[in-house]
Amino acid sequence: MQSTSSRQSTFKRNAHVAYFRRCLQAMPSKATEGDGNRMTLGYFCVGGLDLLGYFEDVLEGGEDEAKRKTRDSWIEWVWEMQDPNGGFRGSSYMNTDKAGPSTSAATPSNPAHLPSTYTAILILGILRADLSRLNRRGLWEFVNSCQEPDGSYATLPLSATPHRPKPSFESDARMVYCASVIRDWIRFSGLELSEQERRADEVAVEKTRKWIAACQTWEGGFGGRPGLEAQGGTTYCCVTAASLLGSTSFDSESASRWLSQRQVSDGEGGFQGRPGKDEDVCYSFWCGAAMRVLTGQSMFDVSANSQALLGAQSPIGGFGKAAGEFPDPFHSYLALAALAMNEETLINESESGSGSMILDLQPLDPVWNVTRNTRAYLESALARL
Repeated sequence: MQSTSSRQSTFKRNAHVAYFRRCLQAMPSKATEGDGNRMTLGYFCVGGLDLLGYFEDVLEGGEDEAKRKTRDSWIEWVWEMQDPNGGFRGSSYMNTDKAGPSTSAATPSNPAHLPSTYTAILILGILRADLSRLNRRGLWEFVNSCQEPDGSYATLPLSATPHRPKPSFESDARMVYCASVIRDWIRFSGLELSEQERRADEVAVEKTRKWIAACQTWEGGFGGRPGLEAQGGTTYCCVTAASLLGSTSFDSESASRWLSQRQVSDGEGGFQGRPGKDEDVCYSFWCGAAMRVLTGQSMFDVSANSQALLGAQSPIGGFGKAAGEFPDPFHSYLALAALAMNEETLINESESGSGSMILDLQPLDPVWNVTRNTRAYLESALARL
């Protein structure tokens, strides 16, 4: 195993900062087909910079003029994506009506989008935006409008896609996770609900708890929907949503056992998403974070995992899904998030803590999937609304 100093020298911090900044200025060609998800791509880039400490001077009030203008322009763009009725759109080009034009205005064919709403509020938190423009009541109504009768959530309000299958194939664990975090934010904001609304909320949450429990497979992991094969990403979404909703109606012991088997023993320390599959850096986050949510600790060989992650760095910055692969914002962010969790574990396990700060990444909150500093800001900003 490499020494601490050797590991530190292999971390391409400056290249990663440059990579995320380039992606914010011009979307990588391989990502242009996802322009309707520009908000989520932006979150991966801004979130990656947050993990790297790029915005620390914002907290200290010492940012330079160029960075301030860039930050302000991103904040304003995010607010422009807020639907007047609640929630946020993925970009000004998102359009559910293939025959109609795409505009930046909120229209029936350009509705708010659940994952984009989750990532938009995280971006605002990372950039330390004033949240007084957040439509809390509209946000609550938007989340409720996305809930399926079975307790899962769709990407869009059900009224926006009346002819789709019910439930939609996209009404899966990812959407349930996003909705559960948004519900947590609404709770922090202190939105006042009527007695009837509170009772309706309790019914909605209980439906989701039962839906999550039904996603657990005989192996112990969770599928994207009931009856589907367990996978690392959907297991993270389900166990984290369950923790946010106060659900204990699933087998946490078998879930932990399934997760513990995902670190590939005959590889370089990376993780697979399900049995028999190759390693992929994203599962270092999905499985590592899910285990921390379940047990409060890692339970993995984090040193070996960090080595595997560092081996997936690209010479131009960012991370590919595996060594030698082209980088993309999704894998780059999740690799850094996993490294941040691993680093904190190594520091906590060190007798003195000295010599363990090998990468100097910001500590991560695995529940909201954002740095702890940003979570603290969001909690405070929401409470002031």
